[in-house]
Amino acid sequence: MPIIRLLFVWIGLALTSTALAQSPAETTGNTPACSIQESLGDVRDISCSVTASGKPMHFRFKANFSGGHDDTMASMSASLNGTALICEPGSKMQLMGEDGDVSLKCKFSITEPAGTHHLLRVLIKWSHAQYTDFEFVGE
Repeated sequence: MPIIRLLFVWIGLALTSTALAQSPAETTGNTPACSIQESLGDVRDISCSVTASGKPMHFRFKANFSGGHDDTMASMSASLNGTALICEPGSKMQLMGEDGDVSLKCKFSITEPAGTHHLLRVLIKWSHAQYTDFEFVGE
């Protein structure tokens, strides 16, 4: 009987974490709404919706890792509305062999008519580090 109870608890936790991973994040101010599609292995597929204001808008997406060391590798690719996104100078789309707390980042800007909707999609891959979280903010 205890094994069955443990099995139900495990299934409940798995379903809850999957639902949380696919649900939109709460947003405030300049923080766009994002959802995470977790997969097996060291990969995260993150989608964020952005609505243009009619004025130039600047954004920064940052993926954070801990435990980096000499064989740590991480990379990310980004697209906006299905088209590859070229990140602005100062961005860092890959890293290799960095120690401690490390991160990747992509800075980009949009200038579109107010109300225009965009979908940012970021695919993050890493090895020999611990993914901690991401930040996506309007600056």
